[in-house]
Amino acid sequence: SAPLMAAPSLTYLKLARRPQEFQTDYLLNLLRATPQLEVFIFTMEDGTPAVLPPALPVVPLPKLSYVKLSASPRVLTFIRYLELPQEAEINLLARYVDRDEDSIIPLLDALAPRLCEPSIDYMAFNPGSIQVVLASLHDNRTGDPSPCVYLGTEVMSVVRELGSINHFFAEVLLRMTPANIVSLHVG
Repeated sequence: SAPLMAAPSLTYLKLARRPQEFQTDYLLNLLRATPQLEVFIFTMEDGTPAVLPPALPVVPLPKLSYVKLSASPRVLTFIRYLELPQEAEINLLARYVDRDEDSIIPLLDALAPRLCEPSIDYMAFNPGSIQVVLASLHDNRTGDPSPCVYLGTEVMSVVRELGSINHFFAEVLLRMTPANIVSLHVG
């Protein structure tokens, strides 16, 4: 379906949707119509999300520097359709909606190409609230890591799905190149 508008000059887009309003193809067409987009924030309110189609054309977003997405893990997998610059910061909050059907694994699979980027050499993991930060220590004037990917989710939902927080951490490691990590912070 076509977007309601073409906005070739738009640089900032913030959307909040209810699950019954979410259509992946509509959202991707809207993003296609915003080639100058630099910041994209998307939040889906609680509720059972629509089923995502198996394959859609990728949307290039060459100017995007920051994307923040908050929805169920299933909905967040639409990130696989976004072609983002390597330096773009990705901030994801996976909120389980359907405790029986939602899974973090497809989201981790969708993030795998980003998690394997050679520039990622810093990892912080907070098991108390399940937060993973992957960043680059390179080309940074402040000495602090430059965030690449932030993933937050719910402890009890992940434990229910995977059995333990350690299994979640192992699933993240399986999708990245741990040999590139030179700085690890846990706690």
